Amino acid sequence: MIKKSLNRIFLSLTLVIVILIFFCGRRETADCEQFKNGKFIFHLKVKNGDVFFSINRADSIQTETDKHTGYYSKLQVKWTGKCQFETTLLETTFPFPDSIQRIRKAIPLKTEIISSTNSYYVFKAHRENSPSITDTMWVDK
Repeated sequence: MIKKSLNRIFLSLTLVIVILIFFCGRRETADCEQFKNGKFIFHLKVKNGDVFFSINRADSIQTETDKHTGYYSKLQVKWTGKCQFETTLLETTFPFPDSIQRIRKAIPLKTEIISSTNSYYVFKAHRENSPSITDTMWVDK
């Protein structure tokens, strides 16, 4: 009798633990459709301080503006999957060396949205054989 009760308690506890692990360990899944158009903020930490970019994405064009300097880049956006897209430089006022501009025009930056909420999305991006970066893009409300 006691053995049956202990087995039921053990089974019940195991079921509760499995359910808790499933729900607590679940990451938010990315609903990437909401990020195909809109305004976003990207915060980049560099040696000389923080840089904030205003991102405006509309259909296949994305404009990235440095909020401090006013420099901007205009990019072509090509969605390659539900949560994957590539950007290629069309024009820029940033004082990049010509070699960097040629690379940005020729080799697309491949980006994958790996998780999201209504306020931001986390992405992983890389260009060809370069190391990838993972960062956060905030929705500008």
